[in-house]
Amino acid sequence: PIVVNIIENPEPLTFYHIDDDKSIFIKILKPIIKNNVMFGVAAVTGSLSDIDQAIAELSFNLFNNLAILILIVILISVFYARSIIKPIKKLSDITNQYSLNSSMSQVRQSFPTRGDEIGRLSKNLEVMSKELLDRINELERFAADVSHELKNPLASIKSANEILQKGNKSFETNNKLISIINKETTKMNRLINDISNYTRTKAELDNLDSQK
Repeated sequence: PIVVNIIENPEPLTFYHIDDDKSIFIKILKPIIKNNVMFGVAAVTGSLSDIDQAIAELSFNLFNNLAILILIVILISVFYARSIIKPIKKLSDITNQYSLNSSMSQVRQSFPTRGDEIGRLSKNLEVMSKELLDRINELERFAADVSHELKNPLASIKSANEILQKGNKSFETNNKLISIINKETTKMNRLINDISNYTRTKAELDNLDSQK
């Protein structure tokens, strides 16, 4: 019936069928025409079992290759993640040590040296830490100097005041003690003004944009 159908309607026809052993076959039927005269119909039948097997092997190989590729990607990701996380964790540990200690000599780790962005971050943190510690040490020295400079006039004022409180001193002695108090008070006031001017000037210099 199919051949008769092609003779009546001369168009190629392709269809598939499954035989009793579940094998898939392809059938291609095409009319044989020469000089507008039909001589018959050519029928070609072929089994697709070999193609199924090839496709199955190809799918299996693709699956294996995909599994291997995923494993390689995971390993590379873990490697790069560790290469990034480890130095960052080290930087975090160093900064924690800086927050607990007041000197670089007490920091047990050194900043990681790398040629990438993490290395530049490490270098910037190292420079920033050194500058911060220098500022802290400078502030401590400044506070110590100010404390020392203020103690002397305060001691003189305290001594003169204690003598005045005892009374029974001559007019000339009282004037000398009051003169000492006024002199040391003026000295303290001048020192406080100098400190204020120094801190204000230093802040202005720190905020300036440096140029070569």
